[in-house]
Amino acid sequence: MLLWFPLWFDGAAAWKPEQWQGWRDLLARCPDLHLVGVVVTPSAYASSNRRDLQQLYRALQHPRIGFWMMVSDEWANDDTGVRNPLIQKQVILLDSRGIIRYRGILRRSMPSEAERQQLEAEYRKLG
Repeated sequence: MLLWFPLWFDGAAAWKPEQWQGWRDLLARCPDLHLVGVVVTPSAYASSNRRDLQQLYRALQHPRIGFWMMVSDEWANDDTGVRNPLIQKQVILLDSRGIIRYRGILRRSMPSEAERQQLEAEYRKLG
């Protein structure tokens, strides 16, 4: 499983289904990999973010892409790692036992081809 903590501000690439082709390509090359986009949101935005995530999930229509939303007023506004260990643009690859096998920070919200190749190489090591 690959956990991904994208940038979720209004207008961010993560909200646009057409920007997800790189993730689709990675999943096509890694047949057992599941991608989970993790959103940490303050309680004031929880219901609107839930609706937006449901719409995005329906638009993506991919059986191995899902979302997990955590509501935390303290964590949502901390992208330093001091209070919130779930830093935006971070990717975490877990093995089948839930053990972290790779952790990295993407340069941008969506991964570059080189970053996808690195993730694929790390995924192959789990094999």
